[in-house]
Amino acid sequence: MRLARLGSGERVALEFSSPERLRAAMGPRQRWIRMAEPALRSLVRPLGVTRIQSDPNVVATPARTPRTRTVVRPMNQRAVGAATRHTRRG
Repeated sequence: MRLARLGSGERVALEFSSPERLRAAMGPRQRWIRMAEPALRSLVRPLGVTRIQSDPNVVATPARTPRTRTVVRPMNQRAVGAATRHTRRG
């Protein structure tokens, strides 16, 4: 089962009428099983999906979540003449 979003943002379940149409839209390595429409609807209903899109021509790959970048900030600079080490008093 594959879910997608329309341009409007509505979530839809995707279904294909043949393995050839599935491969044409999703690529040759896409795994699949045969499923009746009522079974598909019962799977997606709890997710709030009420629409099934049949044989979409193009299916975009999901957008990747951007990785967080570590921001490198300069170390706090000390004022000129500030002590930078402690001396031990005897």
